[in-house]
Amino acid sequence: APGSRPVTFTSLTSTSGRFLIVGPDRRENLDMADWLEDAAEKLQKTLGIKLTGGDRHGIQVTLRRQAGDSGGRLPISQYCEAGVVRQEFTIPNVRQLDLEELLGVVCRLMLDRHVLGMAMEADGENRAAMTHERMPRYGVPHWLWEGASQNVSPVLKVRNSPVVLDRFRRGLGPETIGAFLERWRGPGGAGAAPQSPAARPAEEDRAVMGLFVGWILSLPDRAARLESLLKRTANGTGISPEWLATALLDNGSLAALDESWERWVYRQRRVVSQLGVTTSRAVDNLKLDMLLYAGDSGIPTEGAPFARLEWR
Repeated sequence: APGSRPVTFTSLTSTSGRFLIVGPDRRENLDMADWLEDAAEKLQKTLGIKLTGGDRHGIQVTLRRQAGDSGGRLPISQYCEAGVVRQEFTIPNVRQLDLEELLGVVCRLMLDRHVLGMAMEADGENRAAMTHERMPRYGVPHWLWEGASQNVSPVLKVRNSPVVLDRFRRGLGPETIGAFLERWRGPGGAGAAPQSPAARPAEEDRAVMGLFVGWILSLPDRAARLESLLKRTANGTGISPEWLATALLDNGSLAALDESWERWVYRQRRVVSQLGVTTSRAVDNLKLDMLLYAGDSGIPTEGAPFARLEWR
């Protein structure tokens, strides 16, 4: 608009170097950097493994305030340039942000980065040999990164158990877990253009992913089992349901995978404390639990950054 001041973007690197935040407001940048670092630490604690950290090319996160954007999918970009992996995504409107979507994107990029690092360190593979065309081969399966993100937030875990149990009680579980995982196997990996899947998984599907990864995390030696999944992805072979059954159940079958997973799900009835909470209410609680607004807890109302993101 005539007479309007041009928007100047500033940048900062998060404490671990994992994230490069670019945006018009330094306070917003700082808040987002803190939230992302906290999410990264919680992801590693949840999985029980240390993921490849930041280097001089951390994940770039661009913050904007596009009017009319009410939140939703966050397109990402992953590509290889001169043997260096670049990962980027943009938040169109930081004041209307879908936190579940943001958490999923962070988990996906961190897991992809870890797997790509493993692939480039393997025999016969190095940074110079890595090309953009080869990157999709190493994408972490959708069900794995989405399911991992669902286990990082305690509020999402509370939501997911009753959702899946209700699905089972209504007899809507004819699809085997193997078929479900195959349906949500990809696309992982990367493309030069920003990626935005045509459709986000339905809430019930996200809940199934969360509980399936939760079951994996409940198994003995969870860190070793997860590392074997990631190594399998890094060697470009991929994680088939048949291989997964063998890896998780010591030479188990797909039928055993189904039985073990379903038995664990039904046991969650003893640990779910809010079985009667409606799904929509649980989602609202997630947002309320993770947000502090200007004017609350000493946050100034004048010149305040976007609603500060907090973990509870």
